[in-house]
Amino acid sequence: MTKRTRSLRVNVVEWARKTLENETCQSVIDTKPFTGRGTAQSLRHHLMQVDQVEADMIALCSATKKVAGYSMYLAEHRRKADGYMALRWREIGTRKHLSWEEAHSRYSVLPTVLRQWYEHANAQAQEFNSQHLKLRGLVRELKLLSQQRKVPTFARPIPSRSGT
Repeated sequence: MTKRTRSLRVNVVEWARKTLENETCQSVIDTKPFTGRGTAQSLRHHLMQVDQVEADMIALCSATKKVAGYSMYLAEHRRKADGYMALRWREIGTRKHLSWEEAHSRYSVLPTVLRQWYEHANAQAQEFNSQHLKLRGLVRELKLLSQQRKVPTFARPIPSRSGT
């Protein structure tokens, strides 16, 4: 990815929030307003799902920090440019990022109950990451759809002054 494409990143979730907040979605997104079948309804639904997944990610992060004698925890990472969020394992003390494989090798030697808990947390983190990515993709598709859609313009008769 080049610097130019990085600078063109757009936080689609923020775009969606502003679009819905300003109610510009009726004219920009919905071709059938007030029928409940427009794109704004899907956009609201996907935003609620994004918020729920992000809340679940934050809760999982805090849960991994409460494990007695933990040597690693899940950390929340967010890109400022586009708002992308992901969970990653981080080591205590050095704050070094751990790959999923390194994390697995560390918790695989733990006692059974603790190992199973970490395996479950690891699986949840990877699932949350993929859900978040998928939902952001759906919001991006709705954004592109709204930009491609042309707002219909209807011709009106122009009254003439001559009276004929």
